Amino acid sequence: MYKKFKHRSNNQFVEVTFFIAFAVLFMTYLATGLKTIYLLWSLAFLIFTVMSFLRNAYLRNRLFKEFVDSIDVQDSQSILDLGSNDGFLIIQIANKLSVSSRTLIIAVEDKNQFSNKDFHTNAVNNRVKYRINLVNGDIRNLPYSDKSFDTITAANSLNSFLSSYKKSDCKKVCSEINRLLGHNGTAYIFNTSYLSKKMANEFIKQGNQVFFYDYKFQFLYGMRIFSVVKK
Repeated sequence: MYKKFKHRSNNQFVEVTFFIAFAVLFMTYLATGLKTIYLLWSLAFLIFTVMSFLRNAYLRNRLFKEFVDSIDVQDSQSILDLGSNDGFLIIQIANKLSVSSRTLIIAVEDKNQFSNKDFHTNAVNNRVKYRINLVNGDIRNLPYSDKSFDTITAANSLNSFLSSYKKSDCKKVCSEINRLLGHNGTAYIFNTSYLSKKMANEFIKQGNQVFFYDYKFQFLYGMRIFSVVKK
């Protein structure tokens, strides 16, 4: 498992906002005394705070572990990770390979992401920096030849086109994955339920096979894991 991992996200700001709203409403209730509507709203925001905390803790630990476990890279000669951000996913994948493995690993940080420093810190701490080639680029249009990779991984992350709700972005990302994936290669994708469905439909239109993974309480967290097999 990863160690000494430096990760930045906006999840804590959501939780802090909910908690501040709870505190303000609860103090207002105490000051006004009789207006129970403030008490009800403060309790609602307290529940939102707890749910957000549990959701994010589960998402980062449980769901990502299941996602990483579902990825088979033992026979891969080349791996491409899209929207790598701070390397949370690709570093764990690199750790799954044997020490003697000569697998080519390219991590693409999307052009709107700014986490090079965190990525390098995490890669050094996990002793895999020498195995991963980090590049910056537009994941909708990458400078690699057709069918260059056996395995492609992609996880929804901040400021990545993977998290874009624009139909044109979704279509371009899926087309690029389809172009870069070799025959019988597999792409593993972790995204919101809505975007996963949109992406899956695009891959099916391109003639690929799509497999969705089931996990406990997935309806509560709004995330899906699926794989695409290139035919």
